[in-house]
Amino acid sequence: MTIAGSGRKKYYYYCATEKTKGKSVCEGMPGLVQDDVEHFVLGGLKTHLMQDEVYQAFRRKVETQMTAMVERSNSGLLVIEDQIRKRERDVANLVRASSEGGYSRVIAASLAAAEADLETLQAKHATETPQVIHLPKDLPSVYRAYVTDLTASLAHDLVVARASDALRAILDRVVIRYGVVA
Repeated sequence: MTIAGSGRKKYYYYCATEKTKGKSVCEGMPGLVQDDVEHFVLGGLKTHLMQDEVYQAFRRKVETQMTAMVERSNSGLLVIEDQIRKRERDVANLVRASSEGGYSRVIAASLAAAEADLETLQAKHATETPQVIHLPKDLPSVYRAYVTDLTASLAHDLVVARASDALRAILDRVVIRYGVVA
């Protein structure tokens, strides 16, 4: 469908192929007021896209998966933490040995190697620590408020064209059947 206007503020969606292929292609399809269609679509987004029960089920599944992932990664992290503690003890012992016995190239080289190994282990620990995703309990209501704000934004004259383009970009299709009650 294409948007065209017949008045100053009223724009209509109409069947674009009717102009090129004739009325038989779009039989029984009158133009639809653009504002009515967009408010209907936004209302559908507000009420049907983010339903409380479906979101809560999704949230429970995510939490279950996150718990399992944390448990799996904890066993690997324990090994790395043991290696870090051992390497920290080695560094402390080498520092104490160099302070008690004076400077030695062997101690300095061992200390540098132990500190480099410790940094590597700490970086590995940081990368292997799972990032837990926290989903808010009230996301559907936050989403509905966002869509309500979007409705107000769509009505603003300065952004109406860009907002309508953005809305059309996120919607794959809207099926309109003339004379059929859904």
